[in-house]
Amino acid sequence: MKKHLLGIEIFTLLLFGFFSVLLFYSIGFSIQSLEQIILMSLILLMMLLTFALGFIRGVVMSLLVLILLGIYITYEVVLNQRQLPWDYLMLMIAIPVGSFIIGSIQRLVHQSKIKCERCSYIADKLVHIDETTGFGNGREFLVDLEIEMAKSKRYQYPLTVGILEIQYYQELLRLYGDNADRVFEKLAEAINATIRIEDTKYRVEKDRIALILPHTSLKDAKILKKRLKDGIAEIEIPASKDVKKSFLITSKLAFLEYHKDIINNVEYKSLAVAELEYDV
Repeated sequence: MKKHLLGIEIFTLLLFGFFSVLLFYSIGFSIQSLEQIILMSLILLMMLLTFALGFIRGVVMSLLVLILLGIYITYEVVLNQRQLPWDYLMLMIAIPVGSFIIGSIQRLVHQSKIKCERCSYIADKLVHIDETTGFGNGREFLVDLEIEMAKSKRYQYPLTVGILEIQYYQELLRLYGDNADRVFEKLAEAINATIRIEDTKYRVEKDRIALILPHTSLKDAKILKKRLKDGIAEIEIPASKDVKKSFLITSKLAFLEYHKDIINNVEYKSLAVAELEYDV
């Protein structure tokens, strides 16, 4: 989306420059002196600066340039008795007018960009489901975890978070490529068959699954851990045309019970992930 907006900006600027040159040509402007070249360059420069810096700054700069040009022309006409062609007056008018028009276009493009970014952000927030597993994603995990932590603290019931990490995931990708995600399809089936309905599941990273287990102590989670480990150990990706040997899934699984020393959901997640080191 951002690339498309950038393309619109470039196209708009080039289009406006083309019509500006076409307009000058149609009114009989021809480059006959260095001053005319400078004036033409100033118009294009002011349009570029207005598009880059914004509407207000561009118009202010154009007015300042116009004042300086007015002083110069007054000096040439009054003191040097020089007769300047009417083209100069038209070019002077073109500087603020051109900056105003290109600034208005820039403002519209900028507003469109803000709206697009806002829509993209909202759409991203609305997409909570991992397509492969049907589990929530990492953002939803942190939101739900914060809610469950608040409930656990208020109603004084145990809360445990589990982190499951697939081992040798890069090797799995190398062997199966895009089809490696079918491992997580089977993994999701094993998890859904093991945990309770009220427990929630999330694919927080490509190779990690997170579980939120309300009303579950660490002692109860250890029982669940054994059942999950047994179910995952039975998952086997059969051999195929490209892969000659079947692939057995190995994993690490760690649980951490919530306690009052945990400050927030991000810290809780980090501490739970750190527990993976002790699952050998």
